[in-house]
Amino acid sequence: MGKDFMGQIEVKPTHIAKQGAWFKLQSKSQKKDDVTGEIFLALDYVDTPLEKQKKIKSEPVEDTSGFDLGDQLQLNLPPENATGFVLSVLQGRDLVAKDTNGFSDPFIKIEYAKDQKGKTKVEEVTLTPVWNEKFTFCKPEKGFMNDIMTVTVWDEDKLGKDFMGQLKLKSSQIPVGGTWFKLQGKTKKDTVTGDVFLALTFIDTPVEKQKKVQSQPIEDPSVFGLDSGVVNPPPDNATGFVLSVVQGRDLVAKDSNGFSDPFCKMVYAKDQKGKTNVIEVSLTPNWSEEFTFARPDKGFVNDIIELIVYDQDKLGKDFMGQVTLKSSQIPEQGDWFDLQDKPPKKKNSSITGQVFLALTYIDTPVEKQKKVKGQPIKEGAGFVLDVPSVNPVPPEATGFLLSVVEGRDLIAKDSNGFSDPFVKIEYRDQTAKTQVIDVTLNPTWNESFELAGPEKGNWNDIIQISVWDKDMVGEDFMGELHIRASDIPYDGQWFSLKPKNASKKSQVSGQIFLVLEYLFIPIEKNSKKLTSRPFQDALLLIQIHQARNLVPLDAEPPSTYCIIKSGFHHIRSSIVDLSRTPEWRELFTVGTTKNKLGAVTIEVCDEKNTSAPILSTLEIPVETYTGGTEVREWMKLPGCKNSEAEIELSIRYLPQRTRPDFPPDLEVGQLTITVLEARDLPKDPSPYVAIDFREHHIKFSTRKKCPYPYWNESVTLFVKSIRPEIVVTLVNEEKANKISVIGQWTDNSVRQLMRQNNNSFKSWIRLMRKGKVLETTSVRLLIEYVPVYVEPVPEPPPPPPPEPEPVLCVDT
Repeated sequence: MGKDFMGQIEVKPTHIAKQGAWFKLQSKSQKKDDVTGEIFLALDYVDTPLEKQKKIKSEPVEDTSGFDLGDQLQLNLPPENATGFVLSVLQGRDLVAKDTNGFSDPFIKIEYAKDQKGKTKVEEVTLTPVWNEKFTFCKPEKGFMNDIMTVTVWDEDKLGKDFMGQLKLKSSQIPVGGTWFKLQGKTKKDTVTGDVFLALTFIDTPVEKQKKVQSQPIEDPSVFGLDSGVVNPPPDNATGFVLSVVQGRDLVAKDSNGFSDPFCKMVYAKDQKGKTNVIEVSLTPNWSEEFTFARPDKGFVNDIIELIVYDQDKLGKDFMGQVTLKSSQIPEQGDWFDLQDKPPKKKNSSITGQVFLALTYIDTPVEKQKKVKGQPIKEGAGFVLDVPSVNPVPPEATGFLLSVVEGRDLIAKDSNGFSDPFVKIEYRDQTAKTQVIDVTLNPTWNESFELAGPEKGNWNDIIQISVWDKDMVGEDFMGELHIRASDIPYDGQWFSLKPKNASKKSQVSGQIFLVLEYLFIPIEKNSKKLTSRPFQDALLLIQIHQARNLVPLDAEPPSTYCIIKSGFHHIRSSIVDLSRTPEWRELFTVGTTKNKLGAVTIEVCDEKNTSAPILSTLEIPVETYTGGTEVREWMKLPGCKNSEAEIELSIRYLPQRTRPDFPPDLEVGQLTITVLEARDLPKDPSPYVAIDFREHHIKFSTRKKCPYPYWNESVTLFVKSIRPEIVVTLVNEEKANKISVIGQWTDNSVRQLMRQNNNSFKSWIRLMRKGKVLETTSVRLLIEYVPVYVEPVPEPPPPPPPEPEPVLCVDT
C-alpha cells in the first residue's frame, strides 16, 4: 500500500525551454537511492489573468509535435472517437540465444488491459525473427488514459518455454510509423538482449472485444521501412540450391607456425552434409567449391545451413568458428559472413575472420544425399571478393629476392639497455644470415638474399625469419616471424615480431621491415647457406623508344628485341620484325642501390640469328642520371656492323622504392602483357596477335601454318590512365599484304588490376567477331600490373608568337 519514491527534479522556471528538454531524475539525498531515467518538461509563459490554486489540475497536451523530443517517442494520442487500435508486430533483432545451437525459437505474447490477449507464430532457429502480424484490440472500459500493454518474447521448447524479455507500454507510446523498443528483464538476474519493432494505429470502426485476439498477416510490411533479412527468396519451383564456399579471410591461427590448415563442414536441414578440401598453411584459404543440396521436406521456410570451419591436425581437428544461416540470407552474388564462437557466446572469444558464401536456387531434379560431394566452382562465376593478394606469385617465377631492410623498437637484451641484433632466414633447405649491428634497438641491415622457389610450384612453404642478439658466448632470441612469400609486398611492409611457438613467457617487442621481389632467371643453389647483397632501395625507369641504322643498307633487316640487365634483373622487350628502325615505346623498371649505383646493360639482339643474336651491348652508368629529372637522348650502339647505329632511351632515377600515395586519376604503373598461345584456329592459318593499348600498337611474330600457335612473347607498357582498355586482335596473315581478322577481344580489367595495386590475370580469352562470340577459337593471355609512381613531367611552355613581318613604307 502507499507509494515508492522514484526520483525528483529541482529546476528554476528560467531553465526550462519553451520547446522542452529532458531532465535527469535525482535522489533525495546523497544516499544511493535506486533512481534512473528522465522526464521531459516544457514551459511557456502566459499573460492572461490566472487564479492562484493550491492544487492545480492537469489537462492533456493536445499536440506534442512542437516539442523537441530528440530521438525519444512522440506521443500517439488516441482520437476522441477511437474505438480501438491495430498493433503491428513486425520483427526482432539481436535476441538472446536460449538453445544449445546458439539460436532461439521466438514468439510473442501480448496482454492488453488484463482481459485481451494475442500470440504470434513461432519463428524457428533465429535471433532476428520476422513475424509481420497485426492484432486488433478493443478500447478498454476506462478508456486509453491509463491502459497498459505487456509484450513478452518467449523461446518455444519441446517442454515449455523460456523467457527472452518483455515490454510494458501505453498505447500512446507506440507511433503510427513504428519504432524499435529495447527488451527489459523481469528482474536484474534475467539475461535479456535485443529489440522488437512495433507500430500502432487507432481506429474508429466498431471493434468486438475478444479474450483471444487472432492475428492477421500484414499486407505490405515495406511501408515501415524495415529490412526483412531475406536477400535471396527461393522461387516456388525451386528443387534445391547450389552453395558456393569460395574463400576465407583473417582466420584465427591454430598452429605453432602462425597459420592453420582450414576446411569447412556443412550441415543442411540436419540430414545433408558436405565437406571442403583442406587448404594447408593459410589464414586466407581459397576453397572455390560448390555443393548441391536438395529442398527439405518442410520447404525452405525455416531451413538452416550450419557451416563450421576447422583446422586439420594430425590428430583430430580444432574449431575455428561457425556460421548459421537460412538459405534466403545468402545472396546469389555472394557476401562475407562473420565467423562466430560456439554458444554460449564469450566476451573474449578468440574466433576471428569471415567466409565468402554464395547461393543459387535451381529448378532441376535434385537427388537428396546424406554426403554431398563438393565440385570446383565453374569459371566465370564472377564473385567480387575484394581480397587482393599482397604479392601474388607469378606463374613463371623461379624464386624471389627477400630484402631485410631495418628493425625498430626491438627488445633490449644486454645490460647496457641495447642489443646487437642480426636476422636468420630459413626457407626450405636454404638458410641465410644478416650482419650484426652493434648496440642498437633500431638496426639498419639493408641486405637482400636470393632464394630459389619450389620445384613443383607449391608456394605455400613458410619463410621462417628470426631476430637474435649476438653475445660473446651464444645468442639470445629476440622474436620471430613465420610468413609466406605472397604475404610480403613488393614495396615493403613492417611486420611485428612474435614469441617463439606463441609462448607468453618469452619477452618480444618491435618490428622488422621486409621487401620481396620475384625472380624469373635460373637460380643455382650452389650452397645451402646464402650470402647477402646490398638491398636495392632505389628504382631506375628506362623507356626504350626506338633504334635506327642497326645494319647496313645492303643487309637483311633484323627482328630486334632488347634485354635489360641490372644485377638479378633480366627483362626482355617485345620483338619488332624485320626492321632497320624498330620502334618499341616500352617502359621498364629495374632496382638499384643508392650507395652502389653501378651500371645497367642493354643488349640489342636479332631473333633470327640464333648463333650470335647480340648486335650490340650498351653500358649505362646509373650515377649519370641521379639528378632527379628525366633524360631522353640518342646513344651510340657499340659493336654494330653499321657504325651509325643508335638507340633512343628515356632514363629516370627514383631515389625511393616505396610507392607514395597519389590521387586515383594518377594511377601509374608498369603493365606487362604476355601472349602465350591460341587454339582451335581456322584451317591452315598463319596467325599473329596485335595489341592496341592507348597510343601503343604492338604486333607479335607470325606463326606460319599453325592452328595451335605458341608465342610466349611479352610487351611491357607504361600505364597512366583513368580507364585503360586493351584491344587484342588475332589476325591471319594469308599472303603478303593480305590479312583477315579472326577475332577480337576488348577488356578494361586492367583498371581492376591497378586498383588491387599489384596483381596478375591469366586466362583463356574467348574472341568475338561481328558481335558474336566464337565457339572455339581463343587466346591465352597473362596480364601483370606492377605499380610505379612517376611525377608528371611538366609540359614545355608554348613557343613565343612569331614577330610580325616588317611593313615596307613606300614614299608616294
